[in-house]
Amino acid sequence: MPFSYFPRFGSRVRPLLALLAFCVSLSAQVMPAARRGDGASLPLMPWPAEVQVQTGELPITQKFTLALRGEGAGDPRVVESARLASDLAPLRYVGVQLGGSILSNSVSYEAGYFDGSEDGSNGNFQWTQSHELAVRGFFLPFAKTGVKAAHQFGVGLAGSLGDQVGSIAGLKTVGQTTFFKFTSTAMANGRHDRVSPQAYYYFGPVGLISEYVISTQEVLNNSARRRLRNQAWQAAGSVMLTGEKNGYGGIRPRNSFDPSKGFRSLGAVELAARYSQLQIDPGAFPIFANPATAGREGQEYGIGANWYLNRFVKLVIDYEQTSFKMATGNSTPLHSEKVWMSRIQLAF
Repeated sequence: MPFSYFPRFGSRVRPLLALLAFCVSLSAQVMPAARRGDGASLPLMPWPAEVQVQTGELPITQKFTLALRGEGAGDPRVVESARLASDLAPLRYVGVQLGGSILSNSVSYEAGYFDGSEDGSNGNFQWTQSHELAVRGFFLPFAKTGVKAAHQFGVGLAGSLGDQVGSIAGLKTVGQTTFFKFTSTAMANGRHDRVSPQAYYYFGPVGLISEYVISTQEVLNNSARRRLRNQAWQAAGSVMLTGEKNGYGGIRPRNSFDPSKGFRSLGAVELAARYSQLQIDPGAFPIFANPATAGREGQEYGIGANWYLNRFVKLVIDYEQTSFKMATGNSTPLHSEKVWMSRIQLAF
């Protein structure tokens, strides 16, 4: 079994400049990133709802922008996202997105029109024939009730509708190993829809989050045509060993790292664990994918530890293991992948 170590340096360098115009109801955020095309966010109506308009290369609305990885707030709980679950949605889109919240942030929504992208891939600035409408709604049903233990319970639903024509990217693991790909003559040729129910719960030092993704796509190989339905899910949890309040928006250490003040001033420590699974439609084999070389199912296990030295510095180390199942019992299984990843994260 191959063993790999992937150090990550500068994979999420995103300086944030926040501007607030006092005495007027406008605020703005400029978020340049270590990639081209990230747009700016402009809240337009702070009362009673907030609306944001974004353009450029945007994180996919139908996925959690936070999840265990905390991407939306720039506070990932592990080095990389649950790749098997992420494989069935674009990582980023190019287009225009509208989003906001109402009822004191108890209900949030996002909708956008995008240049469609393949599952598990980034969009690009070359406008294609593949166009998609993506929407997402999320609801905190008990946020304003007297049930304190249920304030941070949320449920949501997201999805996309569109068409895709052309090549289809292979699906990769967290270590960037391609474990499934279509034959060279197979191509997308028609409807491509996705749906993703999702939920999270936080209380005290404990946090849980889960999502399920179904991607349905029309595929053509010479004269053979089929609508394939792939599905994936993930469940993840984390606990603050030093007792801080866990939350969807990140962690604030009780005490910053300062050894001169004794044992209690060593920052905050968090443990995280995750399981994800992806299943390819059995109808993909053997016409659209080679059962001898393409995996039909992937299972990913991950554990991680995070050390928050203060509000601005965090050290992350993770271990991820991915195993595979083939379409037929007589095919030689793909080797399992084992990956150590680490990150030093600076946030200002």
